[in-house]
Amino acid sequence: TGTGNSAEVMSTATDITREFLQQYIGGINEITFNAKEHSRIALYRKMIKRLLPDWDLEEDYENEMGLKFTLYKPKEM
Repeated sequence: TGTGNSAEVMSTATDITREFLQQYIGGINEITFNAKEHSRIALYRKMIKRLLPDWDLEEDYENEMGLKFTLYKPKEM
């Protein structure tokens, strides 16, 4: 973060998330994280669609933390 390079941030966040999911996907039912900056919010929405297209997504804006993303694993997984 702080680089001003959104492509680098997106690539790093995607790689970290992908590795995390490969290690723990069977034991995860919910993932929650926040994004404050509007550009980051848009990037995370794209990342979610790419990595977890079948998961249910809820979004809730909180003044202090920004947009809270909560993903829920589909029941059949």
